[in-house]
Amino acid sequence: MSSDKKELGKKSQGNEDIIAQFLLRPFSKYLTKIFMLLKFSPNMVSFTGVLVAFIACYYFYLGDRTSLIIGAIITYFSILIGTSDGEVARLSGKASPFGDFFDSSTDISKFWLLFFFLSLGVYNATGDVKTMIIGQFAAGAFVVGHYIRAYSYRVTTVKTYELRFTKQHVFYFTVFVFFLMIFAALFDLVKPFLILMAIVYPLTWLKKMHTVYKFVKTNNVK
Repeated sequence: MSSDKKELGKKSQGNEDIIAQFLLRPFSKYLTKIFMLLKFSPNMVSFTGVLVAFIACYYFYLGDRTSLIIGAIITYFSILIGTSDGEVARLSGKASPFGDFFDSSTDISKFWLLFFFLSLGVYNATGDVKTMIIGQFAAGAFVVGHYIRAYSYRVTTVKTYELRFTKQHVFYFTVFVFFLMIFAALFDLVKPFLILMAIVYPLTWLKKMHTVYKFVKTNNVK
């Protein structure tokens, strides 16, 4: 096995998302090879993922059945590219704190954009203002949830996972929601999806705040 293949086969130390492991990694490695041949930097790969997400946003904005399916497929490719940037960083030896920040920022931005335009698409297709507003709330709730999670890590210095399956695999809620969004667009379940996320995301705030509260209480942090 070549050194490149060994690097591509490496998993994060105990932090590999179980969904990404089976639905993204088997395919992202081919994209990674292409990006390496094109001499893309990790940040260029991340930015490419955002550009692809913008295309998905356009189709989500149209809101009709065919456009939602096309948008869902393009969204998957955007996530796939977002998986490749870390692999490119490892293979090229160009991993950096700024690159990690840029990768995280682009992921958050495209996730928010996809939520935003998906909810606009509901209005374009049906004229349903209430669901559009609920979708906008879900988009905002996602961003707030991210900053609460970031603050939780700042206070506790411990990265918490929604669920750990094995020593190797964990469950990241955000990755799951990405695929739930794709499923909803493919099977015309956008309204229930947006309503569900508008309910679930505020609950994640409570979970994170409770985690910080317990940590502060247990460790007598002031």
